[in-house]
Amino acid sequence: MPGSAPRLLVLHVPDWAARAQARESGLAEHAPVALIAAGVVAACTPAARSAGVRIGMRQREAQGRCPGLRVEREEPAIAARTFEPVLAALEQALPGWHPLTPGTAAIRARGPARYYGGELAAARTVVGLAQARGASGARVGIADGLFAAELAARGAGGGADADAVRLVPAGEAAAFLAPLPVSALGDPELASLLPRLGIRTLGAFTALAEQDVAARFGPLGARLHALARGRDPRPATPRIPPRDIDAVVDFEPPVERVDEVAFAVRAACDDFVRTLLGERL
Repeated sequence: MPGSAPRLLVLHVPDWAARAQARESGLAEHAPVALIAAGVVAACTPAARSAGVRIGMRQREAQGRCPGLRVEREEPAIAARTFEPVLAALEQALPGWHPLTPGTAAIRARGPARYYGGELAAARTVVGLAQARGASGARVGIADGLFAAELAARGAGGGADADAVRLVPAGEAAAFLAPLPVSALGDPELASLLPRLGIRTLGAFTALAEQDVAARFGPLGARLHALARGRDPRPATPRIPPRDIDAVVDFEPPVERVDEVAFAVRAACDDFVRTLLGERL
């Protein structure tokens, strides 16, 4: 249905998790690094990818393809923590961001476009804000619906600012999605099954009747079929930014003994911990 998919802007920083852990380990971003979860590659840096490492590949095979590969256990908390300053900078300029994954976030496009004088200007501003906070290679996609906007952001070229932005005109999400492979749906089972049925693109998938898809693939298949047609009503729900928590101890008049300091600090620490627990941190 026309108008059922909100116009969204998605920021995506490629390989954020792998790059963040590389920095945390003191490695250069151009080093070949792979993050391992359950024995397979969950993420990798561009250097590792250029050597043949792929997501989903077993660790031993990845190391065989790239003998100098640095293997790290995936730590999602690192990626989330290091992306927080980027989100904070974005929220200071444009409130209303919805984090999707560390390195990827969405916002309704209407407000930024009106403020900056158009979608292209807003997208370029977001790229600049992200890059200023260390998110080099940041990309932005704008389209009708979260599904199309995120794919636009992930597929936009790197390098020059114009290449870092991909705008899908209003009403053309289905046409943009049609030539993409069915693996873009993010469902491994369908990505394996559909090509065996001769269905290799999202356009071919959407050519199937809705009732036939629902009968053959169930509710999940029907939902993915709607996404492939550009019908994605999911909103970008603004997050509530975390508030700063601190504890202050004033020594007035000054104290001279360690036990006096410890006694005063203990109460402040107890209050600080209670506040952290109240915030579920």
